[in-house]
Amino acid sequence: MHASAATWQRYALGLLIAAALGCSDAHELGPSGVEAERTALTADTADAGMTIPPPDPTKPIGYWRFGDCETDVSELMDSSWQYHAAARSEAVGCVEGQLGKAVSFDDEAALVQVPTLPEYNTNAGLTLAAWVQPKAVHGPLQTVVRRHGAFALMIHHGRFHFVIRLDSGRLASVSVPARAGVWTHVAASYDGKHLRMYVNGERADRARVRGELAAVDTPILMGNDADGHRFVGLLDSVWLNTVAASDETILRLTCLPVAPEIRVTSGEQPAVRAGSIVSYAIELENKNAAYCPAWNYQFHLYSDATNLDSLPNQLYTAPIMSGEKITYNVDMTSSAESEPGRYEFQVVVYDDEADVTFGVLRPRITKLAYNVAEPPSCHVAPTRELLIHDVSVVDDPVRTGPGGAWSFEHLMLELAPTEQAAPAFTEAFFRTFHAPQEVNGFTLAALPLVEASVLAGWPRTAAGALDLSRAPLRLLALANRVDLADLTQHKGGEIHIVYGVVDAAGQPLSFTLNLQYALPAQTDAEARVWSDAFRALHDLPFPSETYNQALEAITERVIRRGTASNLIDIQTNEAALSDDGYNRFRVYRLTSDASALEPVPLAATPDLSLNLTPTLARYITENQQAILDGSAVFPAQFAGAPFQAGQVSSVVDMWEAPDIDLDARYAFSAPTCNGCHFGETRTRFHHVAPREAGAPSKISRYLSGEIIADYISGKQLRLRELTRRQTLLEARYCPAP
Repeated sequence: MHASAATWQRYALGLLIAAALGCSDAHELGPSGVEAERTALTADTADAGMTIPPPDPTKPIGYWRFGDCETDVSELMDSSWQYHAAARSEAVGCVEGQLGKAVSFDDEAALVQVPTLPEYNTNAGLTLAAWVQPKAVHGPLQTVVRRHGAFALMIHHGRFHFVIRLDSGRLASVSVPARAGVWTHVAASYDGKHLRMYVNGERADRARVRGELAAVDTPILMGNDADGHRFVGLLDSVWLNTVAASDETILRLTCLPVAPEIRVTSGEQPAVRAGSIVSYAIELENKNAAYCPAWNYQFHLYSDATNLDSLPNQLYTAPIMSGEKITYNVDMTSSAESEPGRYEFQVVVYDDEADVTFGVLRPRITKLAYNVAEPPSCHVAPTRELLIHDVSVVDDPVRTGPGGAWSFEHLMLELAPTEQAAPAFTEAFFRTFHAPQEVNGFTLAALPLVEASVLAGWPRTAAGALDLSRAPLRLLALANRVDLADLTQHKGGEIHIVYGVVDAAGQPLSFTLNLQYALPAQTDAEARVWSDAFRALHDLPFPSETYNQALEAITERVIRRGTASNLIDIQTNEAALSDDGYNRFRVYRLTSDASALEPVPLAATPDLSLNLTPTLARYITENQQAILDGSAVFPAQFAGAPFQAGQVSSVVDMWEAPDIDLDARYAFSAPTCNGCHFGETRTRFHHVAPREAGAPSKISRYLSGEIIADYISGKQLRLRELTRRQTLLEARYCPAP
């Protein structure tokens, strides 16, 4: 009696299966240096007596999605929590796949290999899943994924076969039909009792099998093996676990994400005045199939318009179920300096599961616009009247050149006891950074880099004195601060003149000086004269020589021989002198005999040693109302010890103290030097940034307008200092209709 053809076919397959589950390791690639280190760490963990947590049947213990496959990259990332990369031979191709990229095995030497690791102990069970696209399903046996002596996913005689070896030596298998040229999601699981196989998420074959899988110490091979059973086709998203996954989990692995639906429920708004806040609402709906897992998305705002600021500017969503909708609300504002016009921005939605890491879906882009209206007929122009930093002013060749009214030379000549003493007066000021200073009981450490950064490159006269006509400082801005009028201090406001230090090649350093002068006034009428003078600049052509002449007339009334007492102080802000990269803030005033500039305590900043202390908490609590309304005056001493700092560093970017009111905390911290120039206002040290010649300084968002959330309380805050000053002056000069 002769056996049937089917019987002989099964017999032949059995021989091939036995060969496929042999123990040859001829294709060993070896772990990469990174992988070898991770293997060693795993061994160290075992030696230390720590246990590896049991596997979660819903999550992989190995997941190679191949989205990072590149021809010049030999490792393929593992997206599971294990992070065990697979090694890729040079012959493996990187092509477009079912979920981003896939790997192809067109060359005889093509092989992807996962090294032997203790985490891949499959004795108790197994789940293996992958997207597979074979070029042919008939012909020689093809190994898709194999672990010698334990399991194999193969293609033979038009079927996918999944084979396991038990520790008894017994072989068991299940199979399903295979199709060439199409993507098929193939999965198999074993729980010690049943061996199951799935096609596109649906259970397709099952065998009753009992026993543990054979214990082996072999790598996992993809696309090839030691016996020439190469898979010819594409492989994508290989998912492995050492327990059996549920039917639901396997169905979820077949999820092919689709783009979410984006709807703008409140889009382009009517034109508003510069600095206004406009709200937008963008709705997202997860359009994935119902069996897909909950999905994460990212919202990001982008704009080429540097005058726009938003809150939030990005959002990482919580997992969103299929069919679920969320609404992303964003507030947008513009700089107070914005010219009328339409400013576009984009809301870009990324698929966090696929877009960012694996490039499966293209980002969804929604275009919106913020429209700035023409200003009212009566208005204050910030760039002409409040913070003047246009290059037509700050690079005025006459007024910023040698002897010019806005040159650093001119200011030093007027501050020094005599013009002849000005070079030595100036050098003595900079050399205070070179030696330790004592201020309010605190020691200011020496910053010897001042020699190399500033003084060494400063040109000198034939007599060896600093040549002030070639001072390495560049005018950055002039600021009108009539909002700081205080007749009790005999001032109708202030004018601030800001310089940036440059190196010997004229490149800007992170080092600025803000010279603050009082606008002398004894009466409201005298204070109004200063305010009117700045207001008159509004009606002059800009930029123009006429405008610059009028502005010079204002500054010359404040800065001339015999008016050194108008100087309030010089505030320095520098990182260029620091060897740790942090900015430091100091304040200088004329000595009582006006012969020199000396460091003095920071009026609105305590010493860093007080941060997070009960002493600071006590001060804030005792002065809470004054802090909240902005009238608090920091004492030099508090609780019997020095309080005001001699200098402060940006190493701390905000002030905190135990058990204090959070609004009072922010109101205290934001006006400090390090709070205002760093964390509390999201500023990168300088409100008026050092600049290249011929380019205007960048102005901080704190000045121009921004929306932020307090890091501690989470409360939304609108910071728009220029708009605040603008509003004050418009109340004076532009009566309500």
